[in-house]
Amino acid sequence: MKILEEQFICINLDEADQLPDVAGVYTIICTKDNKHYVKDVGMSSNINERISDHDRRDCWDKNCSGVLRICYRDMTGYTDEQIRGFESQIRDKYNPPCGDK
Repeated sequence: MKILEEQFICINLDEADQLPDVAGVYTIICTKDNKHYVKDVGMSSNINERISDHDRRDCWDKNCSGVLRICYRDMTGYTDEQIRGFESQIRDKYNPPCGDK
Protein backbone atom coordinates (compact mmCIF):
# COMPACT_ATOMS: atom_id res chain seq x y z
CA MET A 1 0.00 0.00 0.00
CA LYS A 2 1.26 3.48 -0.77
CA ILE A 3 0.88 6.32 1.70
CA LEU A 4 2.21 9.73 0.64
CA GLU A 5 3.76 8.00 -2.38
CA GLU A 6 5.86 5.75 -0.11
CA GLN A 7 5.45 1.99 -0.05
CA PHE A 8 4.25 0.52 3.25
CA ILE A 9 4.06 -3.15 4.23
CA CYS A 10 0.63 -4.11 5.63
CA ILE A 11 -0.54 -7.04 7.72
CA ASN A 12 -3.72 -7.71 9.68
CA LEU A 13 -3.45 -6.38 13.20
CA ASP A 14 -4.17 -9.82 14.68
CA GLU A 15 -0.85 -10.92 13.11
CA ALA A 16 1.13 -8.06 14.67
CA ASP A 17 3.40 -10.50 16.50
CA GLN A 18 5.03 -11.04 13.08
CA LEU A 19 6.16 -7.40 12.85
CA PRO A 20 9.91 -6.92 12.61
CA ASP A 21 11.97 -5.13 15.25
CA VAL A 22 12.62 -2.05 13.13
CA ALA A 23 12.42 1.71 13.54
CA GLY A 24 9.88 3.53 11.47
CA VAL A 25 6.43 4.95 10.95
CA TYR A 26 3.25 2.90 11.25
CA THR A 27 -0.35 3.56 10.35
CA ILE A 28 -3.40 1.77 11.65
CA ILE A 29 -5.77 1.22 8.74
CA CYS A 30 -9.41 0.16 8.82
CA THR A 31 -10.35 -1.74 5.68
CA LYS A 32 -14.04 -1.98 4.84
CA ASP A 33 -15.74 -2.59 1.49
CA ASN A 34 -12.36 -2.43 -0.29
CA LYS A 35 -11.72 1.07 1.08
CA HIS A 36 -8.93 2.03 3.48
CA TYR A 37 -9.24 4.56 6.30
CA VAL A 38 -6.31 5.81 8.40
CA LYS A 39 -7.25 5.54 12.08
CA ASP A 40 -3.89 6.30 13.70
CA VAL A 41 -0.28 7.03 12.85
CA GLY A 42 2.82 6.80 14.99
CA MET A 43 6.53 6.28 15.05
CA SER A 44 8.76 4.01 17.09
CA SER A 45 12.32 2.85 17.41
CA ASN A 46 10.83 -0.68 17.54
CA ILE A 47 7.46 -1.05 15.81
CA ASN A 48 6.95 -4.63 17.03
CA GLU A 49 7.29 -3.66 20.70
CA ARG A 50 5.17 -0.52 20.28
CA ILE A 51 2.22 -2.30 18.67
CA SER A 52 2.25 -5.38 20.92
CA ASP A 53 0.65 -3.53 23.85
CA HIS A 54 -0.48 -0.21 22.37
CA ASP A 55 -2.33 2.22 24.64
CA ARG A 56 -4.67 3.37 21.83
CA ARG A 57 -5.95 -0.08 20.82
CA ASP A 58 -9.40 0.71 22.28
CA CYS A 59 -9.63 3.79 20.05
CA TRP A 60 -8.76 1.73 16.97
CA ASP A 61 -11.43 -0.85 17.79
CA LYS A 62 -14.03 1.85 18.51
CA ASN A 63 -13.36 3.63 15.20
CA CYS A 64 -13.34 0.59 12.89
CA SER A 65 -16.23 -1.62 11.85
CA GLY A 66 -14.05 -3.43 9.30
CA VAL A 67 -10.67 -5.16 9.48
CA LEU A 68 -7.83 -3.45 11.33
CA ARG A 69 -4.45 -3.59 9.63
CA ILE A 70 -1.06 -2.15 10.48
CA CYS A 71 0.99 -0.69 7.66
CA TYR A 72 4.58 0.21 8.41
CA ARG A 73 7.58 1.71 6.69
CA ASP A 74 11.01 0.60 7.85
CA MET A 75 13.02 3.77 8.41
CA THR A 76 16.09 2.22 9.99
CA GLY A 77 18.99 4.60 9.41
CA TYR A 78 16.83 7.73 9.29
CA THR A 79 17.15 10.38 11.97
CA ASP A 80 14.43 10.86 14.59
CA GLU A 81 13.71 14.24 13.00
CA GLN A 82 13.14 12.65 9.58
CA ILE A 83 10.87 9.96 11.04
CA ARG A 84 8.92 12.50 13.09
CA GLY A 85 8.52 14.71 10.02
CA PHE A 86 7.16 11.84 7.93
CA GLU A 87 4.73 10.89 10.71
CA SER A 88 3.52 14.52 10.88
CA GLN A 89 2.94 14.63 7.12
CA ILE A 90 0.74 11.54 7.30
CA ARG A 91 -1.17 12.85 10.32
CA ASP A 92 -1.73 16.22 8.62
CA LYS A 93 -3.01 14.63 5.40
CA TYR A 94 -5.33 12.00 6.91
CA ASN A 95 -6.32 13.54 10.26
CA PRO A 96 -6.84 10.18 11.99
CA PRO A 97 -9.30 10.00 14.92
CA CYS A 98 -6.81 8.30 17.27
CA GLY A 99 -3.60 9.79 18.63
CA ASP A 100 -2.11 13.22 19.06
CA LYS A 101 -3.14 15.97 16.70
